[in-house]
Amino acid sequence: MFCGASHIHLGCIVRLETNIHGYLRCANAQCHRLFSEHYNHADIGIKQLTRYNVLYRLVPVMWLLGSAASCAYFFLFQACRERAISDACNIGAWVAEAVAVICFIAAFFCKIHAPAIYLKLSGSKTKAKHRLIGEFMLAAVSSIFGVLGPVLTLSTLFDQNVWLATWVFLFHGFVLPTMLWKVTQHRIRMQREIETMHVSLDAVSIADLRLPRSQFWTNK
Repeated sequence: MFCGASHIHLGCIVRLETNIHGYLRCANAQCHRLFSEHYNHADIGIKQLTRYNVLYRLVPVMWLLGSAASCAYFFLFQACRERAISDACNIGAWVAEAVAVICFIAAFFCKIHAPAIYLKLSGSKTKAKHRLIGEFMLAAVSSIFGVLGPVLTLSTLFDQNVWLATWVFLFHGFVLPTMLWKVTQHRIRMQREIETMHVSLDAVSIADLRLPRSQFWTNK
């Protein structure tokens, strides 16, 4: 971005220096103007961006942990049943089930709903689109593992504990697929709003106050 320029590539905005107040500095060393970054004429606070940046990185990890914990529950449950191991083994299986449920719920409710923040964190509309598709595919694969593993234990689990079997049946058979459907709708909405979003840099300072006062003089 140079003085007098009217456009800057969205992917280059993230490379601009940011001051302590969140304003962007002009890339031209001879230019001392500051700019405020607006998404559909609304700005993003630094604290808000920092908080969502954690969720931006955490959600994919939660989906992965949820699927891994579901698989761990399935294999532990099968091992306990086939080898008639003590109750400690069953406790380990149910701890894995609890971790899976917590991770799936956290991944679902912690996803970013603000298109402007998602676009800002992604750096460009193309990257945001690819990220949305990647997150959806990850959620879909994780949900498949989260459904198949626990559901396959139901035939045995109903004979052992009806209440636990009912919980597995309801959450992994109905709640988790519903969450995936909501994630699909969320991805479609976010992608549509990001594609039509207008990003602008609005100047918040027009002169370098370190220059001589004569710059403000006018001839009448």
